[in-house]
Amino acid sequence: MEKLLINDWLTSPTIQFVSKITVSDDESYHSHNFFEIFYILEGSITHVYNGKKEVLETNDVRLLRSTKDSHEFIREKGVSCMHRDIIISEQLFKKCCDFIDPMLFDMIVNSPAPLQAKLTQTKIVEFEKSFSERFFVAAEKSFYTREGIGNILTVDLLNVFLQEFQNSPNGFPMWLHTLLPLFSIPKLMREGLDSIIKGISYDKSYICRSFKKHIGCTMTEYLRDKRLDYAVSLLLTTDKTVAQVCEEIGFESIPYFTVSFKNKYSLSPKQFKLKFK
Repeated sequence: MEKLLINDWLTSPTIQFVSKITVSDDESYHSHNFFEIFYILEGSITHVYNGKKEVLETNDVRLLRSTKDSHEFIREKGVSCMHRDIIISEQLFKKCCDFIDPMLFDMIVNSPAPLQAKLTQTKIVEFEKSFSERFFVAAEKSFYTREGIGNILTVDLLNVFLQEFQNSPNGFPMWLHTLLPLFSIPKLMREGLDSIIKGISYDKSYICRSFKKHIGCTMTEYLRDKRLDYAVSLLLTTDKTVAQVCEEIGFESIPYFTVSFKNKYSLSPKQFKLKFK
């Protein structure tokens, strides 16, 4: 599908946050060099993004990334829809992400798909009130500048997409809950980190940084610990030799396995097996 690139014609170094309501004449399939957040105010509409199709209804909200996502709206005959489009320059968007969390911008950019959420009707009303009473009205008597109000609205909108992290146990992102059990699968454990993270659609450097932030150790350290736990199981429940256990859990050398095992359990693998089996 041919797409057009919408340049940063609505924002500038002095105007970095713009919004409008669209009821017709949506753009054809396109990408843009700014970030866009939109939510459905009334009705329903077909949304095509990155070649995928979905039907959006009232209160659905999406976040599209600068240059990375392409999309268009398709209006069905006889079906009305009104959506608010919020356009944010990359500079402002990153500044607001950094205010929330230094890793948030990378998380959004490296996400396997545009972020999505569902707004409550109360939240819709709050956003619309902010736009009508604070952003579009002359701020002569207001404490906030238009730029400041744009910052506040961007942070508020970003928080909508962080609910999945706030609602997940321990505050972990959902992809991390998917990732952790993979470290205990013998085949993946033996093959190593690249096989373990293969199904996680994020950049490896981002996964490594996020993992250490949430778990408190590197993925290499975590994998080594899981391998040693599995080694204990093999030593106590099978007749495998130390060399066979070393190979089974994915250690590259017996001396390294022995040193790592002794550091954790204060015994060598052979001593551990003799003492506890």
